Amino acid sequence: MLAQLPNPITSPVWWQSIDWIADSIGFQDRCSQKSGDIFIMHLSGIGSCVVIGNPQTILSKYQLALVEDKPVQIQRRGFTLAPQGGVSMVLSAKSI
Repeated sequence: MLAQLPNPITSPVWWQSIDWIADSIGFQDRCSQKSGDIFIMHLSGIGSCVVIGNPQTILSKYQLALVEDKPVQIQRRGFTLAPQGGVSMVLSAKSI
């Protein structure tokens, strides 16, 4: 059984891409207000992205632990910045 996907943004992909390029923080804030803290946006050339508008949402529902405690180097990925090689985490508990 597939997990329930977060709320998708329904505006056209081309408009989401333009809005993201023009004002990524404002775009994310508007989408969070309309669709909640976790939603899916679709960007031309990148595809679908699950966005967590408020990390406290995840932290309030799950307990996560880092697999390795090492410094993280940031790299550019298209329009965003992300940890180089990702950040490995494990789910240690789920809140009820």
